[in-house]
Amino acid sequence: MTESERNHHDLAALASAVGVAAGRAGSRDELERAVTEAATGGPVRFAWIRRQGEVTNATVTAGDERFVDGVEATADPPEPWRTATADGSVAVFDPDDAEDAWSRAASEAGARSVAVVPLHGDAVHGTLTLYAEEDDAFVDPEHLSEIGETVGRSLDSL
Repeated sequence: MTESERNHHDLAALASAVGVAAGRAGSRDELERAVTEAATGGPVRFAWIRRQGEVTNATVTAGDERFVDGVEATADPPEPWRTATADGSVAVFDPDDAEDAWSRAASEAGARSVAVVPLHGDAVHGTLTLYAEEDDAFVDPEHLSEIGETVGRSLDSL
């Protein structure tokens, strides 16, 4: 199996696990906890959700928290979180190429790939951010979009 095929397989498995977790939750807090826990594993070492409009870095986290150690909460998130929320598109980037505090902390902790996934259904509910220690871990934006839509629709129904 090539690296690209493995990454595609890992993201498909991640989308499936997140979908199952989202379907079982009875409250927003349960849903966010289940999603971040389901997301960590495989290439993802840390996952967090930022609720739309809240002054917080991470509402719910799972995995290795050193990826966000020492990062201050802000009312207005930096790029690419702001763009992902505004236009509903997944942002995938190398944290070494970004200049915000969130990306610097991730890079210093060993992240090589970051995906910012907007959680959208009837409205944008926030973002799910995923950190991996592998280059190009998030090469399939289709599966990441599926995750955002699944979680967003689940949030709509709560």
